[in-house]
Amino acid sequence: MLRRSQKQLFHDDAADTLRSPRPPVATPRSPAPAIRQEQVQRVADRLASGFAAGERDKARRIFVELYGSYGRLERQLGIPAGDPDGATAALIAASYMAYADTDLDDAAFRRLHAQLRGPVAAAGAEAHAAEPRVTMAILATYLAATREALKAQPDPARSAELRQAGKRYLGELLGVDASRVRIGTTGLMLR
Repeated sequence: MLRRSQKQLFHDDAADTLRSPRPPVATPRSPAPAIRQEQVQRVADRLASGFAAGERDKARRIFVELYGSYGRLERQLGIPAGDPDGATAALIAASYMAYADTDLDDAAFRRLHAQLRGPVAAAGAEAHAAEPRVTMAILATYLAATREALKAQPDPARSAELRQAGKRYLGELLGVDASRVRIGTTGLMLR
């Protein structure tokens, strides 16, 4: 699913898209369709399917709860509710922070969010589809919550797993090795 989002947003070449960015959409966009509970459940089921049989129900419940918490993350980051650009930016930012074990300040996130408006708008209806938005929201919230928990109670093994998850998501979303990714006050850059 993330690889498909990368193809839709960056047409297989994030570096080229970032070098020649599309301007943000100047006219107000119609809001993305509201997410229904059965869509959240379907994504949670799909994500939980990768867990051992005895852990799937717990994982499914956690994923549904994480989606329920995403609204708080949207408000904290200044993302309009249900904004596809915001879900994409939140997952890229959370993945980067998990991978690089660093924090992003608000200015860096706002620039990243603005930078993604053009590619997400150009992707059209596909970017507004419910399942990719829900998946990105759940994964972004999971990475952010896990990183915060590890700050409070360090665990080297879990930290390594989190770093690998961030690396994998960056690779899938951007189509590049995570070591090339930098996010700062100028936004997302690839080395």
